[in-house]
Amino acid sequence: MIDDLVPAAISNDGHKGPNNDWGYLMDIQGSLYSYFDKFLLSKYPEIKGTVFLPIVSQEYIPQNKGYVVSKQPVNSLEYVKFLKRIMPRFEMAFHGVKHSLFDPEKDQTLHECSNLSIAQSKELLKQVEQFFNETGIIFFGGKFPGYKYNQTAIELIRAIGAKWWALDVDMINKKCKKNDFLYNPETRIIYIPTNICGDIFATSVRPENVIKKAMKIILKNKYYKDPVAYIFYLYNHGLPITIQEHFQNQKTDGRRQTPNVYDDILSLDFIFGFLRGLDLWHTTCSQIAHYHDSYLHSTISKAPYGQFSIDYKGIWDNVFLSIKTSSKILLHIDTGKKFKGVFKNGSWIFNNIPVGNYKIE
Repeated sequence: MIDDLVPAAISNDGHKGPNNDWGYLMDIQGSLYSYFDKFLLSKYPEIKGTVFLPIVSQEYIPQNKGYVVSKQPVNSLEYVKFLKRIMPRFEMAFHGVKHSLFDPEKDQTLHECSNLSIAQSKELLKQVEQFFNETGIIFFGGKFPGYKYNQTAIELIRAIGAKWWALDVDMINKKCKKNDFLYNPETRIIYIPTNICGDIFATSVRPENVIKKAMKIILKNKYYKDPVAYIFYLYNHGLPITIQEHFQNQKTDGRRQTPNVYDDILSLDFIFGFLRGLDLWHTTCSQIAHYHDSYLHSTISKAPYGQFSIDYKGIWDNVFLSIKTSSKILLHIDTGKKFKGVFKNGSWIFNNIPVGNYKIE
């Protein structure tokens, strides 16, 4: 779960590289994304995820802080092509329009949805709809900038047409009830937890001084007392393993943003190294929300002679479900189509099968 892919780069002298790129350089050589791909994604091709995309936040970066700002529109043809190049791996999700605003009178940054008015909410919705019309990119879910929101912002979730949301970060790096999904029956929204901070093995770990940094990782961690035990706690309890990161590596006040994928690349390598080989499904927030909604709102009814039916009454257009049986072949009676299962742990598994009537063969 990576926040703030912003078409901007911030520097003191105009030089742009992976250490100060927020997404401006897209995926060309020397960009932050190319660095991320070279040192993590190419090593772990199974990685998939969700990028939380502020639409015009680059326009609200303060210009009076003494650094050089390079930027381009997020809906430019070139940038949209870049977004769509990475979308087979990373879906796009809502993360505000302006994201945050600097209030010169109070000398502080205010998150966009923290005190949202009805008029502002309508304008946000208008800009999201315009972004979809211009790019074809749909937001199935999202999170509020800085996890800050009020009741008007909550109502915006449904107005956007979202089916899931990452509502808060209270559960990050700690064992608690919020580590699991939460379904709100009134809004019919699935809330997805943010369980792991990308720098859980170290703060601001960079590729240089690897041995020194690695020793600090082993000897001391400022977050969870045993990061490996925490990862396996989530895994062994069947909880989602969601990792919080940022592409934006600097705050608008000029301070370093943590976590961020540039500084945390070694910590992320540790995380995915421990995950490799485990029985996991690497996917996006939307897919996992769709699957969880299907699990909650599907009914399997048994009938005589090895027959059963699947019915789904969730919020998605179709069911997205896995079932297991003792037989390797299922006949979909309504269409006559046969499905062959995958053998795993003593059962036959059938992934993503449609609703309808079935017979075991």
